[in-house]
Amino acid sequence: METGDYCLAENPGLVIERKAPGDFLACVGQSRQRFERELARARNLAGFFVIVEADLADLDRIRGGLSMEAVIGSVAAWCRRGTPVLFASNPRTAAALAWRILAQPAEEVAKLAARIQRGRAIVATI
Repeated sequence: METGDYCLAENPGLVIERKAPGDFLACVGQSRQRFERELARARNLAGFFVIVEADLADLDRIRGGLSMEAVIGSVAAWCRRGTPVLFASNPRTAAALAWRILAQPAEEVAKLAARIQRGRAIVATI
């Protein structure tokens, strides 16, 4: 796949990008331009979700030289531009969340993505 990590063959336009904590922090920092190019490619998809295998407290503990303001500001900007960023507390929960998103009927995922973009859905850390 050119963009993202997971999709189902019957709905290749719905894509999940899964990020380990360190990889996600790199997307905020040194690898941001590469990640922004991926997000630009994702705009052509029916649905694109980023799932981070950590919560914000985990990221705060390992963020290195990045400020939490930069992390939170980046997440807010990506969400405003139409890419939901979901935080799962561990890889197993991230996998379960990815599967649930991919397994839902496409029209339900599109409705959820639209509500997130309009700010009418609450996405919480799991």
